[in-house]
Amino acid sequence: MVLTKDEAYPIKTYVAFESMDDEKKFDPISTFLEVLGKLKTGEIVAMQFLIAPGDDSWMKKWSGTLKKLKEPETISVAGGEAGDKKQMPVMRSPGQYAVLEAVERNLSKPAFDTLIRFCYISPKEIFYDSFARRGLVGAFRQYASLDLNGLRQNYMVSTRTQVWYWPHIFPKIRNEFKKQRLLVSYIKRDIPPETWMGRVLTSKLFNWNFVSYRFKMNTEGIASLFHLPTSLVLTAPHIKRSDSRKGGPPAGLPIFGGETEVKKFYE
Repeated sequence: MVLTKDEAYPIKTYVAFESMDDEKKFDPISTFLEVLGKLKTGEIVAMQFLIAPGDDSWMKKWSGTLKKLKEPETISVAGGEAGDKKQMPVMRSPGQYAVLEAVERNLSKPAFDTLIRFCYISPKEIFYDSFARRGLVGAFRQYASLDLNGLRQNYMVSTRTQVWYWPHIFPKIRNEFKKQRLLVSYIKRDIPPETWMGRVLTSKLFNWNFVSYRFKMNTEGIASLFHLPTSLVLTAPHIKRSDSRKGGPPAGLPIFGGETEVKKFYE
């Protein structure tokens, strides 16, 4: 999975899913559990989130984007007898203010180099090609926002190869090489090299290692993607919960010491 826009724009996080009204609260993990709950015996779906601390330079990297969003918009208006045009400022819409606030909030938090990959393995008899391509990808799209950012499938890494897909030759051979690379990368938790020479050395004849890459995401976005299901998620029969409650200490507990020693804890 990769971002649909620049890293400066955040995805929809848990802040957007929270609400004061209990009926409007929503945990996006419930969508993943619903999709995974449709798996049949023999089908395997595995998702992997690899994160590593990033440097603090990402705010400087996207400072130009933030500056551009802060610049006031103007329009040319003709005025005077000479027909001179003047630049008049235009008020921002509430949506533009929301985008600016979201980008500032996104860049103000620590970033992590993030890589998301998933695998779908199944016997040929029950193999369903669209399960991962539509089901899982559709679950990730709930974090998308048209005016901000979202997640999409990295089609160049996908094992779906046909004659009409570039480079249009040897689709079956390319498919096998892609399957092997994806599975081995998942097992070894492999991170694609950052250098050009490193990508060349890890490439193969029918599968060049130039299409997989990491992106930066802050702590708020990562926590929205990967967290334990909250109480809003109907996890039964997937996850068994243990109910607990808080209570005061029972009456009649022995107290060691006199009243003077006990009072010093209240001073």
